[in-house]
Amino acid sequence: MPPIMYMVEDENGLFQLVLASSPDWQTQQLTQETAVLLNYAPSPSGTQIAYATSLPDGSSQLKLLSLSGTAKTVFTCDNAECSQPVWHPDGRRLLYERREPPNFSKPQLWWLDSETGESVLLLQDSDAVGSNARFSPDGSWVAYASSPDVGLQLY
Repeated sequence: MPPIMYMVEDENGLFQLVLASSPDWQTQQLTQETAVLLNYAPSPSGTQIAYATSLPDGSSQLKLLSLSGTAKTVFTCDNAECSQPVWHPDGRRLLYERREPPNFSKPQLWWLDSETGESVLLLQDSDAVGSNARFSPDGSWVAYASSPDVGLQLY
């Protein structure tokens, strides 16, 4: 049976990533975050985890964690919430949602190259809304939720 990854609250009230493996389901804490852990996504190969944290100054970070326990910050979003990473099937690129003040309710989808840290807007229209991205199995399409008036989109 494959291991199970989940978030658990630590003694400081912060969520950490934990891995539980069969047969005895002993847990191994993977992160030691002092920031608020928002969400995470295991890579298609299962060798690393992308996760998002929120910092007290209003910024956020996207990090990569190897299963050996080494975490590195790949991208920092100054004065914005960047979260909900979703891996492309190639295992190198991710899409994430970026929300900026004053209207945090208007998410936009951005690409992130996990090796170079380069980040670019997915849609050319800088006013386009996008969230809840999911890739087709071959990675040639991405589905996402747009504005309520537009609904589900394929790109």
